[in-house]
Amino acid sequence: MSDQTLDLSVVIVSWNVCELLKACLQSVYDTAQGLRLEVFVVDNASHDGTPQMVERYFPGVHLIANEDNRGFGPANNQALRLATGRYALLLNPDTTVPPGAIAGMVDFIEHHPRAGMVGPELKLGDGRLQFNWVRFSLNHFLEFLIERAVFLASGRTWISSSRPRRVRILSGACWLVRYEAMADIGFYDDEFFMYAEEPDVCTRMRDGDWEIWFLREFVVTHYKKQSVRQRPLFWDIPHFVRSMATWLVKRRRTKRRTRVIVQG
Repeated sequence: MSDQTLDLSVVIVSWNVCELLKACLQSVYDTAQGLRLEVFVVDNASHDGTPQMVERYFPGVHLIANEDNRGFGPANNQALRLATGRYALLLNPDTTVPPGAIAGMVDFIEHHPRAGMVGPELKLGDGRLQFNWVRFSLNHFLEFLIERAVFLASGRTWISSSRPRRVRILSGACWLVRYEAMADIGFYDDEFFMYAEEPDVCTRMRDGDWEIWFLREFVVTHYKKQSVRQRPLFWDIPHFVRSMATWLVKRRRTKRRTRVIVQG
């Protein structure tokens, strides 16, 4: 959509996690006061009563009930192309958002006009901090080890520094994106059924001169891989390998085209 009239469009893609989705949606409505928002749930042919739950408990949600599983990125795109928010919160259904997190991230991105994407710290269901993509540097890895050691010793989640920082890649369980930036890069790549979305979208954000910020002061709980666990053991490994290989080939081609343009 070219005319973005609301503050925020929340987009959640779901598959067979009915109760987790219910808690996720409730956390969004409980913590997004003061924002003009719309909420989309794109259900990828769940058979656990998810569409019926959404219609019963959250009648204001824009429900897109797919007849087949279209994959994560393509399903997000279905909602993004209908969204009317200046920003979009792309949220996994196995997350819950604490008070202040959504408004805080929106406030940050509004005061950083080149920020195309921001995201919070992620905490696993047992309280541990999630080891995610943003920590692919020596300093971040050492920071994570220290924080993990504190958790093992005390059972308490502890963040050594909550200052915002620019990063190359953010874990995709909770992204707040500027709609203009997401539209500028062409949304998700429909070629990826699942996996590889994080490096692909974040790389294209950076290529488009958009900034990516990690906001550690906001901590979102992530009950990781609840949909994948319903599949047979190791079901996801071939999908992961295939998607990452496809992304690496795509990235190599992009770099080759860029060199040709620069040299030409």
